[in-house]
Amino acid sequence: MKKIRTLTAALLMMATAVCHADGIEYLVVEQTDGATAQTALASFDKIKFIDGQMVIINGDATMASYPLTGLKKMYFGAGATAIQSVEATPAPSATVEVYTTSGVLVQRGDASLNGLPRGIYIVKDSRGIRKVTR
Repeated sequence: MKKIRTLTAALLMMATAVCHADGIEYLVVEQTDGATAQTALASFDKIKFIDGQMVIINGDATMASYPLTGLKKMYFGAGATAIQSVEATPAPSATVEVYTTSGVLVQRGDASLNGLPRGIYIVKDSRGIRKVTR
């Protein structure tokens, strides 16, 4: 069983490199309860299978964990689905501009990023410019 997990993780990581070359940027995990989560390929370096969980790891930090029994499917995708909030809310009078990493303005004025696709954004507000990921 451990060999199968190791082989699966190795194949997944090799596929990550191939997919990244084709413009695929996210690992998408769909669960049997209907929940879907996406993780940017550039934001993690390992996937491990530990105690019945698929664990996405960057360095020594666990980014996400999914029970294998609830895993419906996982695949690589080019799009993202949602981001919940900016690290800290700017002052209400501050102008907030949210851009995609390709420089497209996707939102202006609202500090809440609910409803935007999940991914990496550049946020410009009164405190400066920063990258926000989820």
